[in-house]
Amino acid sequence: MDSKFALAWGLVRRPYTKEISRGISLLEEILEEDPERSRECYYYMGAAFLKIKDYVKADQVVSKLLDQEPNNSQALALKKCIKDSIGRGTNVKFIYITDGMIGLASVGGIAAVGFGLLLRLTKKQE
Repeated sequence: MDSKFALAWGLVRRPYTKEISRGISLLEEILEEDPERSRECYYYMGAAFLKIKDYVKADQVVSKLLDQEPNNSQALALKKCIKDSIGRGTNVKFIYITDGMIGLASVGGIAAVGFGLLLRLTKKQE
């Protein structure tokens, strides 16, 4: 299942509509086979539909994710991107930049906490 998801994930990130559509189909299959992966499947399906400018389907699948997790920040950002894109082209790179920024912010926060603890330990030893 993980290799199937990895293939789907890779396909929806490709620049070609045919490959993106194949990735969406794989994500739909995964969703049927393993409903516990709905978070990932709905998110990447939404991003893929946005990328091929199928805003209605993008909105539908992201809404399903938000029904399950109303405070999911990535889904909320994707939903905003979909709404912003309706009627005026889309900048799909925003989605991946947002994911990266969230990841970097998490790593930065963990590093800051670790550094603070390290400083505190060295002061206690002095």
